[in-house]
Amino acid sequence: MATATFFISLEPDRWTVTADGPDGPAFREGPVEPHTEPEPLAAAIREALAQFNYAGQGVCLGVGASLVLTAGVEAAGLARKHRRTGLLYRLEEQLPLEAERLTADFVEPPVAGRCLAVAVETAAAQAIVEAFTHAGIQVEALCPTALLAAWEACRARPTPPDYVLLQAGPRVDVVRLVEGRPVAWHNVPHSPEELTRCLGIDLLSNPIEREQPTALAAGDATGRLTALLRDHAIAGEAIESPVAALAWRAAAHVLAGGQAGWVNLRRDALAPPHPWRPVAGLVRLAAGLALALVLTAVGACLVRGWMCQGLIARAQEKQASIYARLYPNTAAPANIKSRLRSQGALLAGVSGLGQDVPDPPSALDQLRTIAEHLPRTVRLRITEIRIEPGTVMIDGQARSHGDAELITQSLRKAALALDAPRTETLADGGVGFAILARPASETPAPGAGASKGEGK
Repeated sequence: MATATFFISLEPDRWTVTADGPDGPAFREGPVEPHTEPEPLAAAIREALAQFNYAGQGVCLGVGASLVLTAGVEAAGLARKHRRTGLLYRLEEQLPLEAERLTADFVEPPVAGRCLAVAVETAAAQAIVEAFTHAGIQVEALCPTALLAAWEACRARPTPPDYVLLQAGPRVDVVRLVEGRPVAWHNVPHSPEELTRCLGIDLLSNPIEREQPTALAAGDATGRLTALLRDHAIAGEAIESPVAALAWRAAAHVLAGGQAGWVNLRRDALAPPHPWRPVAGLVRLAAGLALALVLTAVGACLVRGWMCQGLIARAQEKQASIYARLYPNTAAPANIKSRLRSQGALLAGVSGLGQDVPDPPSALDQLRTIAEHLPRTVRLRITEIRIEPGTVMIDGQARSHGDAELITQSLRKAALALDAPRTETLADGGVGFAILARPASETPAPGAGASKGEGK
């Protein structure tokens, strides 16, 4: 759904509100009494907007020639970085006001080294905008009504005219165009003598090379305007549309983000407030606190680092003094701690007290484990148990070879690694057996079993 367009035109004697109607633009008008304050004027316009179901959207405020100051400004020889400031001070030379009191915009790029400047007195315009804001009207653009209407009148033309004449009330706006851009803007009373004088002076100061200049006329009395243009050998064409309607169509482009009307005075000191401005102070405070927190953390880390460097230096001095006492005739190495650790490991290996050598298992613990895991239901006799580091030799007698095998299976439950038992039949009956056992993590000792068998 398209957004509704609201255009407000302020003239010395009346105001006009233009908005979307059922068959095109719809209008509401009201008088402007002399010395009227901005507040009651804004309240009356707000009531007119309410008739168009206005809900706080951005509007385009059009101002008449009585509220603006115009002049042609030389644009040559200005630095690109501060171009607008240079143009403003050159405009100041042609106006009775200081540059600090003005808000201006310029028609760019210049034509023949000059561009049209349009300015308003900042304080007066700011009072009007603030009154509208307090009345609930959001002024998004501030543009001259005559330039908006002239832009819309020329927009669809393949060849721009030399003049655009706009009549709305007792005065006529005469906009002179060169290469499709305005170079002069005159506001004269609606009388043949004044219009004749205005056109004659403009043609003398800015001659037109073509044989017959062209012009567009729009407003209340287009017939008389075109007749007057023909008297000056100017090919005139009438546009049957009110000036407010033309400006309203151009305002739709401005409110949509376009560049209609050539200038927009809602800038610099008159620029709309930034949406973050109400919380800008809090944002700056939060950013400052965050920066202070980061700087504090960085400072704390630096101080801690300096303290650690001091501790490291003192520890290195202490290591160097210890090394000098232990090895008085040797220069201290770069890494004293590593050298002392390697020397300690070397001495521990020579003395057999290395910390990496595991303690041997207790013989009593091994004997207790074997006794607990001998089978209770088998008659046997243990004739010899030899406990050596890593091995246990068990010699004994049983009634049969099966009993010897049963003894071996029972001892395996004691987490012992056992070879198959060696058995032999005894002359007086029974079976003799020999069992070689070792902890499960130990590897078999080479030749241990064979030496036992040979012993038997």
